[in-house]
Amino acid sequence: MHKAKGKYSSKVIIAQNAGFCYGVKRAIEQVEAELGKENKKIVSIGSLIHNPQMVEMLKNKGLKKIESYSGSTPEDTIVIPAHGVIKKEHDSLRLRKGGIIDATCVFVKRAQRLAEKLNHAKCDVILILGDSEHPEVRSLLSYAGKKAVVIDSIDKLKKLNLNKSMKVGLISQTTQTSARFNQFKKYLKTQGIVFDYYNTICRATVQRQKSSEELAKKADLMIVIGGKNSANTRRLAETCMKYQKRTYHIENENELRKVWFNHKSVVGITAGASTPEFLIKKIFNQIYKMVKQGGCK
Repeated sequence: MHKAKGKYSSKVIIAQNAGFCYGVKRAIEQVEAELGKENKKIVSIGSLIHNPQMVEMLKNKGLKKIESYSGSTPEDTIVIPAHGVIKKEHDSLRLRKGGIIDATCVFVKRAQRLAEKLNHAKCDVILILGDSEHPEVRSLLSYAGKKAVVIDSIDKLKKLNLNKSMKVGLISQTTQTSARFNQFKKYLKTQGIVFDYYNTICRATVQRQKSSEELAKKADLMIVIGGKNSANTRRLAETCMKYQKRTYHIENENELRKVWFNHKSVVGITAGASTPEFLIKKIFNQIYKMVKQGGCK
């Protein structure tokens, strides 16, 4: 906790759990270790992680991005990103003779295995709670099979017209909120629908949401740092917004506005699981400076 002594006595506090999770840190370390070797061409299938600043840094170090396995050459060392790839692509990569770096998060791998398990359990419908365009969800869909459906609201769930004669499976994108997952479970139960479920929300997501919630309850303003394409960062912003309407989701320090900090006693900062520490520090220092100056009059 840091206190800025200025015209308006204020505190600038960073949430206890903010920034890189284990899976993201591991993915970056794996790639950087290979980028340090000579005569190696490293390519990632899609973005390694969902943070534009970190992706740009890795690009400057030599990491190139391709959209699919078909865009690679035999000489490439191919990186499977932290969010994973679809099953067909992963199976093809396993047969490849060239170099492979599997940077898939361990929690995403677990969700893939459980999606496949539900598929083999002969469920009539497998519900995947998540964002349909997210690469992790596309991966889970491929493991869950043809009976899988992506949903992101109770309204969409109701439109599926599920009935008591069906067997339903339920899993989640690893960066969803526990509250939303439990809401879906409760609905299925109240409708008398037989269902199997696996809570596939990762521990790091739960920790970040909890510490962000605690900070948002006592802050006069919340700053959420992370890529706009980062699902877990968007969930953090949604969580903070429930308790503090003055919540701003930003990617970099250029988005900060002095007027936000005018007459604020406590400013909270949190960050998504793919947000690097250097960016959190940079934004903290900028906020500290703005708070000390008293914001705009």
